Amino acid sequence: MISVRSLVRLALILVAALGTVTLGARGFAPLPDLALLVVVAAALTAGPLGGASLGLLAGWIIDLMPPGGVLLGSSALMYAAAGALAGLGRREGSVPGIWFALVCAASSLVLEAFRVFLGLSSRAPIDWSASALRVLATVLTGAVLVPLLVAGEHWLTRRRIS
Repeated sequence: MISVRSLVRLALILVAALGTVTLGARGFAPLPDLALLVVVAAALTAGPLGGASLGLLAGWIIDLMPPGGVLLGSSALMYAAAGALAGLGRREGSVPGIWFALVCAASSLVLEAFRVFLGLSSRAPIDWSASALRVLATVLTGAVLVPLLVAGEHWLTRRRIS
């Protein structure tokens, strides 16, 4: 049986991925990686294995959304690695707000490094300024959204809804 928490996470990933793809198609840039922020928030509450699992699911969803990835399955592996890294940042009790930004920064840098590697390996031109702005936008947005998402995760746990 699928828990309510899993359904909420899946819905958030779908909305985040669809929103990012839609806004990107309309020319908005730089866009934060909203799906990564959902993965980071879940990883901070579930640990490395939970973060990697949700990252794998998020990556598959992103791979299957138009325009798709360079190589099918590459996003799944990238998001799984970023989710596992974010899960290593799991802390019990209250954490300072800067911790969320640091975990978002590390996960976003890992994800962007994989994207650059894939671009270089396929001999695609790399827009370094767009990469840097995407990481910065993700970190700044994550500093605001990830604490709210983690609080939502804790609320679901306290209410025993999950």
